[in-house]
Amino acid sequence: MRDYAKKIKSSKSTKSRAAYKLKKTGKLLVSLRSIALIAGFLILILLLILQILKVDIKEIVFEPVEVNINYSYPIQLQEDSVTLPEFIALKDNCDYLLQVEAYGREVYAQEELSKIMNFGLNAYIELFYSTNDPNKPLYRILSGPFENKSLVNNARDMLIKNGRKPLILKKCSQT
Repeated sequence: MRDYAKKIKSSKSTKSRAAYKLKKTGKLLVSLRSIALIAGFLILILLLILQILKVDIKEIVFEPVEVNINYSYPIQLQEDSVTLPEFIALKDNCDYLLQVEAYGREVYAQEELSKIMNFGLNAYIELFYSTNDPNKPLYRILSGPFENKSLVNNARDMLIKNGRKPLILKKCSQT
């Protein structure tokens, strides 16, 4: 590839660095006619867009509206007394259990039960039937009952640290 610019040596520096100069000076890269055509085309597009997107703009005036809100309370609330519905129990009469594992054979459940008993938990085996296969008995290892959520969470954390994945079961009785 050939370079058409002439090299000019600068007299200011002692090192020789090449500077380049164009051969043709005073000529525009784009002619005035091309610039005028492009400008005319852009003006024509702008006018066309303004015609197509002609929108009738109106001022929106908001009128104030009076809002009257009336709150009505039951008479018991005015007297500072509250009645609870029947389905809400005043005292939580629930026990918490941990389901440590469930096995299809009692032998495996007995082996796991002995390991759980070594952790100091009160555990036992319960026979139940799966909802997916009601004819197949399953043996699940339960630990508890625990009186509150804090105690069951402590036991659950201990089982998780020892590689188990226990489930928390909540059994409530109505009083």
